[in-house]
Amino acid sequence: MKSYGELDVIYKLDEVEKAVLNIAEEMSKEVQKIKYGSLYYKAKRVLNYSKIEISNAINKLYLKKYIVVGSRLTKDQILQNQTRKRVYEYIVAHIGAHIREIRDNLSITPHILNWHLNMLENFNYTFRIKFLKYVTFFPSTFDRTAAVPFLALKNENSFRIFKKCLENPLVDFESLRAGLNLQPNVIFYHLNNLIKFDVIFAHKINQTVVYGIKLEKITPIKTFYDLSDEEIENAIRLQNIMTEKSSTNKNNRIYLI
Repeated sequence: MKSYGELDVIYKLDEVEKAVLNIAEEMSKEVQKIKYGSLYYKAKRVLNYSKIEISNAINKLYLKKYIVVGSRLTKDQILQNQTRKRVYEYIVAHIGAHIREIRDNLSITPHILNWHLNMLENFNYTFRIKFLKYVTFFPSTFDRTAAVPFLALKNENSFRIFKKCLENPLVDFESLRAGLNLQPNVIFYHLNNLIKFDVIFAHKINQTVVYGIKLEKITPIKTFYDLSDEEIENAIRLQNIMTEKSSTNKNNRIYLI
């Protein structure tokens, strides 16, 4: 699986926003917390912009999470803390990492790690997803709708089963089982999870259950798992052909499970 690489999490700022942010950073060195009113009045006094422009700029900085209510830091200052920067860089390089994994690999105590994770989330550098029994973390630029399918395929057995479905469109259980060298109950467990998390689907043709992939769920994460457009398109094409053939055969009935 590929790592995500470097990410640009910085929203673009216009000139007014940049000027107000500079003032907020100056204030953060002088006071404990940045307050809306204090920032507004100082910006109005120092900057040559209208009240509306300054007010809008502050609101946008809050929305973009360059400034967080109750914090003395701005977004640009968050990664100046070296431990927090290490945590963020680990999440960028290991998408979907869970707390224990981050803690063990970076040798950070739980209390300190939770503090830095919360700060990264508050300033929109990362977000968290609860998956099975784990709390996992993603860079904020990762597509949130793709997070669960991404996590579903991180398990080696789940990915092997998925690849079988990809390479053998509308495959039945016995054909799927061949070559996997896994116990039936293990296969069923991972199949059910892949269906539950919307990565694959199950159809029943007459009395036979067959499995296929969901294109819309796979496309956003294909590069992370080295899935080519060609193999995905080929699988979808064959799925469609087989479905059409089954539906035109009067002796076959297709049921979505």
